[in-house]
Amino acid sequence: NPDAISIAEAARQFNIPPQTLGHRTRGIQSRKVAHQPQQLLTAVQELALARFCQARGWRGEPVDLVELRQLAKELCGCKVGDKWHLSFMKRHPEIKRRWAKGGESKRANALNRYNTASFYAELQKAREGISPKCIWNCDEKGILENGGAIRRRVVVGSDQKDPKVTADESRKMVTIIECVSAAGAAIGPLVIHEG
Repeated sequence: NPDAISIAEAARQFNIPPQTLGHRTRGIQSRKVAHQPQQLLTAVQELALARFCQARGWRGEPVDLVELRQLAKELCGCKVGDKWHLSFMKRHPEIKRRWAKGGESKRANALNRYNTASFYAELQKAREGISPKCIWNCDEKGILENGGAIRRRVVVGSDQKDPKVTADESRKMVTIIECVSAAGAAIGPLVIHEG
């Protein structure tokens, strides 16, 4: 074929190592593809599991390693090794292990795209014609009185930087409130105890 180019030229043009192109033209598979039959889960099952981990993380119910191995066991029908997750996560860079902090279950349940988009649309309408010195933001931070912070290692989407684990809200809290204006003014913090 007069329009055909050499492997070396194709490698330069597409920025692929010439050895890799040579292997593929001779029918040699990549290591990732060649070892798929040795994996516990099929590529489709692994992708579904990775997406499940991402979705659960965004809902405030992230998957920990024990549950991840249990889910894999249910999918493949056999025992999953203690270090299986390492190769699984290497094959799926879209998920990561992160430390999750306790969050409120009501807040996690209310956080969805529709509610967030509706909030910002209403906020934009409400801000029209208002001076920055008249716009104030109030934020609160709840702290458990007994200091029992909930923290555990979970598997979530790699784009989720601060995962939360929904917490039991029946314990005593101390709340700290701060207020800052869009113009940069601030009111000192307010500490609220239960009762």
